[in-house]
Amino acid sequence: MTYYYFLPRPRNDVATTITVTQFVPNSLGRQVRTVPIAVAIYTLHRRDGSWCLHDTVNFGESQHVTISSEEIGLDVGDIAVALPVQPDSPPPARTQLLPAPASRTVDGSPVATRCSLRFHWSGISSSYQSEYPLIMADRTNGPINSFNLSAFPQGRGASVLFCAVNITRDAGLSARDYSIHHVGHDGTPRGCTTSNARRNACTVIETDSIEAATRLAYASTDAVFLPIYITLSNSQHGPEMSVEHTHPPQEMFWRRPSQGFCMPKLRASWVPD
Repeated sequence: MTYYYFLPRPRNDVATTITVTQFVPNSLGRQVRTVPIAVAIYTLHRRDGSWCLHDTVNFGESQHVTISSEEIGLDVGDIAVALPVQPDSPPPARTQLLPAPASRTVDGSPVATRCSLRFHWSGISSSYQSEYPLIMADRTNGPINSFNLSAFPQGRGASVLFCAVNITRDAGLSARDYSIHHVGHDGTPRGCTTSNARRNACTVIETDSIEAATRLAYASTDAVFLPIYITLSNSQHGPEMSVEHTHPPQEMFWRRPSQGFCMPKLRASWVPD
């Protein structure tokens, strides 16, 4: 399995960083293994439908590197895609098809190495271990369903950002927007509100916490995405931030179809026709 890493810019006052390590912490052996890599950073040029190499970051003597959305200069809603590459194989400067990430597998471990994705706001931060599987980036349509992880009111004045991150390898498909259905607590998406979403972007649906609590789930049949839920608020103790996420769908994570369990059947009850 190979993964992309991504840096979103969900709001003007919310920045992100990713930290990528050179060692492989999830190998089956007891000794830490290291895979020599560099990290290529690509941004999308929508006008000509191509991925452009922003930078290639080398580790040097360090075991980790940190990359910032502010250093890249991302606009709100944009993403940068980072991927491991072989140090002796320079990635293309411009390409329509995003290069595949180099494999970091050192043995039979079924889990690939993720990066640490950190969100920064008002002097505080929150992070989680992030990934975007290659097989998911190859998908050009859905369906996908995400149950609302911010369904409970977070207090007066809180803002909830639902972020749908999509990576589509073929930059030529970036102009094909997709729809996200807001599923109400009656459990049916039919007739509910929909939002327009962009491919190769971080689409943000921002509400207050009361409005967010009325939504049971978000679903799409047009494309797949990774959902991230960010709650921002100010209390008497200062700014507070909560970041909730889900990992990629199981059928896009496990190596064999039989390991996907019955997720497509379970999801069929919630995803619109």
